[in-house]
Amino acid sequence: KGTVESAMKKNVYSSLGSAVKSVCVAVGDSVSEGQVLCRLDTEEIEFNLSSQRLELKAAQRSNTNQLESSEFAYGTAAESLKKGTNAGILSAEAALKSADASLKSAKKAYADALDEQGNPSSSGKATAQSALRSAEIDLGERRAELEANRQLYEAGAISQDALAKLESACASAQARLSDAQAAARNAETAELRAVERARESLDSAQLARESAATSLASAREVAGQELERYRNSVTGAQISANIDSRLLSIERLERQLESATVTAPAAGVVTAVYAKVGAIGSGLLFVVEDTERLLIRTKIKEIDAGRVTPGMPVVIKSDSSGDAELSGALMSIDPAAIKDANGETMASSDVEFAAMVSVTQAGAPLKIGMNARLNIIAKQRDDIYYVPFDAVTTDENGEPAVYIAVPDGNGGSVARKAVVREGMHTDFYVEIEGEGIEDGANIIKDVAEIGVFDGMPIFVRGAA
Repeated sequence: KGTVESAMKKNVYSSLGSAVKSVCVAVGDSVSEGQVLCRLDTEEIEFNLSSQRLELKAAQRSNTNQLESSEFAYGTAAESLKKGTNAGILSAEAALKSADASLKSAKKAYADALDEQGNPSSSGKATAQSALRSAEIDLGERRAELEANRQLYEAGAISQDALAKLESACASAQARLSDAQAAARNAETAELRAVERARESLDSAQLARESAATSLASAREVAGQELERYRNSVTGAQISANIDSRLLSIERLERQLESATVTAPAAGVVTAVYAKVGAIGSGLLFVVEDTERLLIRTKIKEIDAGRVTPGMPVVIKSDSSGDAELSGALMSIDPAAIKDANGETMASSDVEFAAMVSVTQAGAPLKIGMNARLNIIAKQRDDIYYVPFDAVTTDENGEPAVYIAVPDGNGGSVARKAVVREGMHTDFYVEIEGEGIEDGANIIKDVAEIGVFDGMPIFVRGAA
């Protein structure tokens, strides 16, 4: 058994979600490819399309100006870096040069201070040492003279006033020595302080130079970052100026406007109309099928699947065609058995394979969706005798045999065994031939069930 289908079926969909404005066809209408089936309302689409086009023009003008401004700023910054005229970098370079000069001067001053400290003949130190030696000599002389005159005084050779003058002179010499010693120490301290000040100045100059170098590196980095910002600004302006997304939106609306006119995807007959004026035109709207080229979808049992091949002739019957036999051909048989909803082969004792039969008879009185009965002609022989399977039995010798109702000469009939040879088989019939098998022979059915035997009286009712 099978169900009649179209060899070509086109489902016509719409995803716009717009209301149906008009329906141009009805079920049963023949249509050509591209013929209008219905029209959807496009008022909102047209409004959005006009708005998008206006926004596109405004965006193009704005983006062009922004891009030109960004490119000019970037070009100016890049040229400034290339020619070395960046104000921040120039100022930092000048500060670094000044710091280099100050560092050089501080290094020389420090070296001079070290030289001065290590030179025993330096003017300040030499003067202090000379004064110290003179004060030491003078004090020694004054002390010797005082000691000598002290003996004279004790001897009464000089007066106490004269001795007092000598003591005063000795005290003055001692004071000068103390001053000279202090001056020598001060000279030494001054040199140490001079070295320390020079070292501090050198350290300060080095720090200033490092700071200037850092400032220059920072100025260059800032200039680079500024250039990168300008470059990013150009890139951003270029992206903004890229109207591809807007063009895509416009193109999408244009396609929607075009698809609002629903047309037939192929020539055929309209077999279903779901579109209704005023309703939302979304989903399946029409079905267009070829009613001339028909197929029948069927199933073939496992026992027969190996006996049939595509191209075999098929005899088709249906309730609509009565006893008429229509011609067809087996078009295909699936390589795998029918599967369940999970894609697994259905576990069953009656495994079946999906198959497709093409209706080859022109003008066949079949309509899509009808049920049909199919006979696949695997083999064919003409001018033969065949009987139902239950008419054939096996005799006592193991030979296939049938029983024929023959006249008994007394107006009745008896069963006579006829050994036969079997030929082709179908699901219900078997070909036989043998002695007594001829036109008009009354073959008894259900012999096993009835228990027919040779010579059994038979009453023949009718001509069968």
